[in-house]
Amino acid sequence: MASKTNGDPITPSWNGETPPRPAFRAGAEELVLHQRVVIQNPEGLHMRPATAVAQAAKRFNAEATLIRGDLRVNARSAWDILLLSAAQGAEIEIEVRGPEADGALAALVDLLSTPTLPDEERALPPKG
Repeated sequence: MASKTNGDPITPSWNGETPPRPAFRAGAEELVLHQRVVIQNPEGLHMRPATAVAQAAKRFNAEATLIRGDLRVNARSAWDILLLSAAQGAEIEIEVRGPEADGALAALVDLLSTPTLPDEERALPPKG
């Protein structure tokens, strides 16, 4: 089984029925939360959903990182998120740390794991 740089094993993704509970790992100075999600949007993480994720990440006092394979990107940057080239079905790990990590993790999991956002026209930035 593969392991992260800190030696903790990477757990396999779930069967799609019930999302796993986030893993809590204590860092040297703060709590770090991790959760894996599978991109459900049929168009993947293109510019509009990437922008919505970045805007959501900026609302919280927490550092958020998205990880796909060996690539780690800042979740507050839509341009960085696009570098993940995450199509539907891609598995992304969310890593958050900071005082509002719980809220940030919940918001990012919700955005990344739903096929379409509820009331998509309001939730996503306008086209154009």
